[in-house]
Amino acid sequence: MKIPRQQAVRDLPRIRGEAGHQPEETCLTCNGAGELRMTQGFFQISRTCGHCQGTGKVITEPCATCRGAGKVDTESVLTVKGPARRRYPAPASS
Repeated sequence: MKIPRQQAVRDLPRIRGEAGHQPEETCLTCNGAGELRMTQGFFQISRTCGHCQGTGKVITEPCATCRGAGKVDTESVLTVKGPARRRYPAPASS
C-alpha cells in the first residue's frame, strides 16, 4: 500500500546541502508581524498575511527541489500483514 506524505527537505539525503529556508528576509507586506490589521471605527480585524503565510519572513532564494516550502511530496510503502485467509468448505448441493 502506498501512502502519500510530505517529507522535510533536510531529511532527504541527496539534497541535504540545499536548505529551502535560506536566505530569509522580513516580509514587506506585514513588516515581519505575520498578520495584517485593519481598523474600522471601534473594530480591529486581523488576518494572516497572505504573502508570508504568517511567518513574518519570505524566502528570497528558494531551493529548486521544494521551491521554498521546506517539504516535498513523497510516497511511503506500507506492508500490512494479517492473518491467513480462512477457507470455508463449499456449500453442500441438494
